[in-house]
Amino acid sequence: KLPNNPFIFLPRDSDIGFGGIQPSCELAAAFVRSNLISGSEECQQVQLTGGWCGCPPISESTCEICEGGQIQENELRNPIPGAYLNYLGVDDIKITCEHLQSLATQMDESEANCHIIQQPKHLCCGGKNVYFGAEWKVEYIWISRSSALLSLCGTISIVVFVITNRKRRSNFFNQLMLGMSTCDFLYSIAWIMGADAIPFDTDYPIYGARGNDATCALQSILFQMGLGS
Repeated sequence: KLPNNPFIFLPRDSDIGFGGIQPSCELAAAFVRSNLISGSEECQQVQLTGGWCGCPPISESTCEICEGGQIQENELRNPIPGAYLNYLGVDDIKITCEHLQSLATQMDESEANCHIIQQPKHLCCGGKNVYFGAEWKVEYIWISRSSALLSLCGTISIVVFVITNRKRRSNFFNQLMLGMSTCDFLYSIAWIMGADAIPFDTDYPIYGARGNDATCALQSILFQMGLGS
Protein backbone atom coordinates (compact mmCIF):
# COMPACT_ATOMS: atom_id res chain seq x y z
CA LYS A 1 0.00 0.00 0.00
CA LEU A 2 1.02 3.60 -0.59
CA PRO A 3 1.71 5.74 2.48
CA ASN A 4 -1.08 8.03 3.68
CA ASN A 5 1.39 10.93 3.92
CA PRO A 6 3.50 10.50 0.75
CA PHE A 7 5.09 13.95 0.89
CA ILE A 8 6.27 13.73 4.49
CA PHE A 9 10.05 13.42 4.80
CA LEU A 10 11.62 10.68 6.88
CA PRO A 11 13.80 11.68 9.87
CA ARG A 12 16.76 13.83 8.85
CA ASP A 13 20.00 11.94 8.16
CA SER A 14 18.00 8.79 7.41
CA ASP A 15 20.25 7.36 4.70
CA ILE A 16 19.17 3.70 4.70
CA GLY A 17 19.56 2.78 1.05
CA PHE A 18 18.91 6.31 -0.23
CA GLY A 19 22.42 7.48 -1.02
CA GLY A 20 22.64 9.93 1.87
CA ILE A 21 19.61 12.07 0.90
CA GLN A 22 16.59 12.72 3.11
CA PRO A 23 13.82 10.71 1.41
CA SER A 24 10.11 11.39 1.37
CA CYS A 25 7.62 8.66 2.25
CA GLU A 26 6.70 8.40 -1.44
CA LEU A 27 10.35 7.83 -2.41
CA ALA A 28 10.78 5.28 0.37
CA ALA A 29 7.69 3.38 -0.77
CA ALA A 30 8.89 3.34 -4.38
CA PHE A 31 12.34 2.17 -3.28
CA VAL A 32 10.89 -0.67 -1.21
CA ARG A 33 8.61 -1.88 -4.03
CA SER A 34 11.30 -1.86 -6.71
CA ASN A 35 14.48 -2.82 -4.86
CA LEU A 36 13.78 -4.84 -1.72
CA ILE A 37 12.60 -8.37 -1.20
CA SER A 38 9.57 -8.71 1.05
CA GLY A 39 10.56 -10.03 4.47
CA SER A 40 14.25 -9.16 4.08
CA GLU A 41 16.06 -7.47 6.95
CA GLU A 42 16.54 -4.22 5.01
CA CYS A 43 12.87 -4.21 3.97
CA GLN A 44 11.73 -4.65 7.58
CA GLN A 45 14.07 -1.86 8.66
CA VAL A 46 12.57 0.60 6.18
CA GLN A 47 9.04 -0.54 7.04
CA LEU A 48 9.59 0.67 10.61
CA THR A 49 9.15 4.20 9.25
CA GLY A 50 5.58 3.33 8.19
CA GLY A 51 4.08 5.03 11.23
CA TRP A 52 5.84 8.28 10.35
CA CYS A 53 4.34 8.05 6.86
CA GLY A 54 0.80 7.54 8.13
CA CYS A 55 0.54 3.76 7.91
CA PRO A 56 -1.93 2.26 10.41
CA PRO A 57 -0.71 0.25 13.45
CA ILE A 58 0.25 -3.31 12.55
CA SER A 59 -1.83 -4.92 15.31
CA GLU A 60 -4.23 -4.24 18.18
CA SER A 61 -1.44 -4.95 20.68
CA THR A 62 0.80 -2.20 19.34
CA CYS A 63 3.96 -1.30 21.21
CA GLU A 64 3.61 1.81 23.40
CA ILE A 65 6.43 4.12 24.43
CA CYS A 66 4.54 5.54 27.41
CA GLU A 67 2.46 3.15 29.48
CA GLY A 68 -1.22 3.98 29.27
CA GLY A 69 -0.99 7.02 27.03
CA GLN A 70 0.64 9.07 24.30
CA ILE A 71 3.77 11.16 24.57
CA GLN A 72 2.97 14.65 25.83
CA GLU A 73 3.04 17.52 23.33
CA ASN A 74 5.92 19.29 25.09
CA GLU A 75 8.08 16.14 24.91
CA LEU A 76 7.56 15.18 21.27
CA ARG A 77 10.61 17.16 20.11
CA ASN A 78 13.00 15.73 22.72
CA PRO A 79 16.03 14.24 20.89
CA ILE A 80 16.86 10.55 21.26
CA PRO A 81 20.57 9.72 21.86
CA GLY A 82 22.31 7.65 19.23
CA ALA A 83 23.08 4.92 21.77
CA TYR A 84 19.44 3.85 21.77
CA LEU A 85 19.40 3.65 18.00
CA ASN A 86 22.41 1.33 17.96
CA TYR A 87 20.22 -1.39 19.44
CA LEU A 88 17.82 -1.00 16.51
CA GLY A 89 20.67 -1.08 13.98
CA VAL A 90 19.89 2.37 12.59
CA ASP A 91 23.03 4.36 13.31
CA ASP A 92 23.52 8.04 12.46
CA ILE A 93 19.81 8.92 12.32
CA LYS A 94 18.61 11.93 14.26
CA ILE A 95 15.15 11.26 15.66
CA THR A 96 12.93 12.60 18.42
CA CYS A 97 10.30 11.14 20.75
CA GLU A 98 7.75 11.84 18.01
CA HIS A 99 9.68 9.68 15.56
CA LEU A 100 10.03 6.99 18.21
CA GLN A 101 6.29 6.99 18.77
CA SER A 102 5.71 6.44 15.05
CA LEU A 103 8.17 3.53 15.07
CA ALA A 104 6.25 1.94 17.94
CA THR A 105 3.06 1.73 15.84
CA GLN A 106 4.86 -0.68 13.50
CA MET A 107 5.85 -3.08 16.30
CA ASP A 108 3.90 -5.55 18.37
CA GLU A 109 4.29 -5.24 22.14
CA SER A 110 5.67 -8.79 22.26
CA GLU A 111 8.63 -7.97 19.99
CA ALA A 112 12.10 -7.57 21.46
CA ASN A 113 12.50 -4.26 19.61
CA CYS A 114 9.48 -2.91 21.51
CA HIS A 115 11.37 -3.28 24.79
CA ILE A 116 14.39 -1.60 23.21
CA ILE A 117 12.58 1.52 22.01
CA GLN A 118 10.89 1.84 25.41
CA GLN A 119 14.29 2.41 27.03
CA PRO A 120 14.29 6.25 26.72
CA LYS A 121 11.07 6.66 28.72
CA HIS A 122 12.72 9.29 30.89
CA LEU A 123 13.10 11.47 27.79
CA CYS A 124 9.57 11.03 26.46
CA CYS A 125 7.21 10.10 29.29
CA GLY A 126 7.75 12.63 32.05
CA GLY A 127 10.29 11.24 34.48
CA LYS A 128 10.19 7.46 34.17
CA ASN A 129 12.77 5.18 32.62
CA VAL A 130 12.78 1.44 32.02
CA TYR A 131 16.44 0.47 32.29
CA PHE A 132 17.00 -3.21 31.49
CA GLY A 133 13.77 -4.29 33.15
CA ALA A 134 13.94 -2.08 36.27
CA GLU A 135 11.68 0.97 36.50
CA TRP A 136 13.24 3.93 38.27
CA LYS A 137 11.60 7.18 39.27
CA VAL A 138 13.07 10.62 39.85
CA GLU A 139 12.53 10.26 43.60
CA TYR A 140 14.97 7.35 43.82
CA ILE A 141 17.75 9.43 42.30
CA TRP A 142 17.32 12.06 44.99
CA ILE A 143 17.43 9.56 47.85
CA SER A 144 21.15 8.99 47.27
CA ARG A 145 21.75 12.71 46.80
CA SER A 146 19.93 13.55 50.03
CA SER A 147 22.01 10.98 51.93
CA ALA A 148 25.18 12.37 50.39
CA LEU A 149 24.15 15.90 51.37
CA LEU A 150 23.66 14.84 55.01
CA SER A 151 27.05 13.11 54.90
CA LEU A 152 28.59 16.28 53.47
CA CYS A 153 27.17 18.40 56.31
CA GLY A 154 28.50 15.96 58.90
CA THR A 155 31.92 15.93 57.25
CA ILE A 156 32.13 19.72 57.20
CA SER A 157 31.17 19.83 60.89
CA ILE A 158 34.01 17.44 61.77
CA VAL A 159 36.55 19.40 59.72
CA VAL A 160 35.51 22.71 61.28
CA PHE A 161 35.56 21.18 64.76
CA VAL A 162 39.14 19.95 64.32
CA ILE A 163 40.82 22.83 62.49
CA THR A 164 39.40 25.65 64.62
CA ASN A 165 41.28 24.52 67.77
CA ARG A 166 45.04 24.16 67.94
CA LYS A 167 44.93 21.53 70.67
CA ARG A 168 42.48 19.40 68.72
CA ARG A 169 44.61 19.76 65.59
CA SER A 170 47.61 18.28 67.37
CA ASN A 171 45.72 15.21 68.57
CA PHE A 172 46.53 12.12 66.48
CA PHE A 173 42.97 10.78 66.62
CA ASN A 174 41.59 14.11 65.42
CA GLN A 175 44.17 14.21 62.63
CA LEU A 176 43.03 10.77 61.54
CA MET A 177 39.41 11.91 61.59
CA LEU A 178 40.35 15.02 59.60
CA GLY A 179 41.96 12.90 56.87
CA MET A 180 39.00 10.51 56.71
CA SER A 181 36.57 13.42 56.64
CA THR A 182 38.44 15.01 53.75
CA CYS A 183 38.11 11.79 51.77
CA ASP A 184 34.45 11.50 52.74
CA PHE A 185 33.91 15.10 51.57
CA LEU A 186 35.11 14.16 48.07
CA TYR A 187 33.03 10.97 48.14
CA SER A 188 29.88 12.92 49.05
CA ILE A 189 30.48 15.40 46.23
CA ALA A 190 30.70 12.49 43.77
CA TRP A 191 27.38 11.09 44.99
CA ILE A 192 25.72 14.49 44.79
CA MET A 193 26.84 14.76 41.16
CA GLY A 194 25.07 11.44 40.57
CA ALA A 195 24.03 10.53 37.05
CA ASP A 196 24.40 14.15 35.92
CA ALA A 197 28.13 13.48 35.44
CA ILE A 198 27.58 10.55 33.07
CA PRO A 199 27.87 11.33 29.33
CA PHE A 200 24.46 11.78 27.72
CA ASP A 201 25.00 9.55 24.70
CA THR A 202 26.26 6.34 26.31
CA ASP A 203 26.03 2.76 25.10
CA TYR A 204 23.86 1.92 28.10
CA PRO A 205 21.08 4.47 28.61
CA ILE A 206 21.14 5.98 32.11
CA TYR A 207 18.39 8.13 33.59
CA GLY A 208 19.51 11.72 34.22
CA ALA A 209 22.76 11.45 32.24
CA ARG A 210 23.65 14.87 30.88
CA GLY A 211 27.41 15.17 31.34
CA ASN A 212 30.44 14.52 29.16
CA ASP A 213 33.74 12.64 29.31
CA ALA A 214 35.31 15.31 31.54
CA THR A 215 32.58 15.25 34.18
CA CYS A 216 32.60 11.45 34.13
CA ALA A 217 36.39 11.37 34.67
CA LEU A 218 36.10 13.94 37.48
CA GLN A 219 33.44 11.91 39.26
CA SER A 220 35.50 8.71 38.99
CA ILE A 221 38.51 10.51 40.51
CA LEU A 222 36.39 11.79 43.40
CA PHE A 223 35.03 8.28 44.01
CA GLN A 224 38.52 6.79 44.05
CA MET A 225 39.89 9.46 46.39
CA GLY A 226 36.85 9.05 48.60
CA LEU A 227 37.63 5.38 49.18
CA GLY A 228 40.26 6.54 51.70
CA SER A 229 37.45 7.15 54.19
